[in-house]
Amino acid sequence: MATVTGPATTVEPAPMVASSPDAADHLVVAVHGRGVASFVRNGELLACGPQDVVVLDAATPFAFQEADDFVLHLVGVPRRLLGAAPATVNRLCGVHPHGRGAIASLLGPLLADVTATARDLPPRARGHLAGTVTGLLGALATETETETETPGDLPDTPTDHQALTSQLRTYVNERLSDDDLSPGGIAAHHHISTRLLHKLFATDGITVSRWIRQRRLHESRRELAAPHSGRPHPAVASIAKRWGFPNAAHFSRTFRSAYDVSPTAWRDLHVPPTVEPPGA
Repeated sequence: MATVTGPATTVEPAPMVASSPDAADHLVVAVHGRGVASFVRNGELLACGPQDVVVLDAATPFAFQEADDFVLHLVGVPRRLLGAAPATVNRLCGVHPHGRGAIASLLGPLLADVTATARDLPPRARGHLAGTVTGLLGALATETETETETPGDLPDTPTDHQALTSQLRTYVNERLSDDDLSPGGIAAHHHISTRLLHKLFATDGITVSRWIRQRRLHESRRELAAPHSGRPHPAVASIAKRWGFPNAAHFSRTFRSAYDVSPTAWRDLHVPPTVEPPGA
């Protein structure tokens, strides 16, 4: 177990069991006690907040770009303790973050409390806590595994597929300002599994979360560059909030990563120069 705290920074933990010959057989479970971060893995950047659970293969590089003062707890767990098939555990590692649902809502606060207090407990009590944590992780893995589609979930024809995908995109576009917008919530609203939701977007070569981020970035960039007829341009923080980013720092990092320019610089490029009146 490890806890990292500090001001805004990038946390790039080395694999927690890198010195072990079976490092690939371990997971890293991460949860924020405080703060909002961008989770980065394999080039994908996703937002996660307090008590959102992130489960990772310990041998895979990852980073958290912390937006503000933060407390980040990291727990190493052997895969075998979850009591789930390897494919099920791999699927658990592919869903980020686990922020909602009955099991995740129990696990996040528990992990934050365990890392803060476990070292002060007697060994037997620590063992019981470890069993509880691994039991909940196993249940979370099973919950992820059972989110599979039934034959009736699948669109019957390519036309049905396109219609459902269009409906999903319209729903997302109308809720880009909702900072709770997530694959799980989108799927639940449309009465489909999250696995089917991901499959529908995957046919277009993109993940759900990445498409949401691209749409938010597109709309915020458009607004930053829009003329305002003599009125002052909106503040970057206001635009970030309007398009569903957790805060201005997270928005600025995401915007710069996508466009290689800061939101402020992009806005200033499109602000017409001030013209002094004759005789001024």
